[in-house]
Order: sequence, then C-alpha cells, then structure tokens
Amino acid sequence: MDLVATITANWNYLIVILLMMGGLFIVISQNNMVKKLVGLAIFQTSVFLFYITV
Repeated sequence: MDLVATITANWNYLIVILLMMGGLFIVISQNNMVKKLVGLAIFQTSVFLFYITV
C-alpha cells in the first residue's frame, strides 16, 4: 500500500522518467536523422516537464 501511495504522490516524476528513457532510446536506436530529431524533441519535453515539476 505504501508503494501505491508513493507512486500516486510522485506520478509526474514517473512520467518524466518514462519520456526521458523513451526519447533517449529513440536517439540511440535510430539511424534516420528525422527520427533522431523526434527523439530529441521527446527528450527535451521531458526536461521541460522536470523543470516545471521541480
């Protein structure tokens, strides 16, 4: 029960971490430059959300 309460209290940090991991994975795994730019945009969005959260 304590884990569920912690996750619901800090859900925005969880979203930031998932977006950051997804964007970094796209940047590393893709060879196409446009797809890498999309990954960087996702990563940048996660950093913005992190700054807003803090």
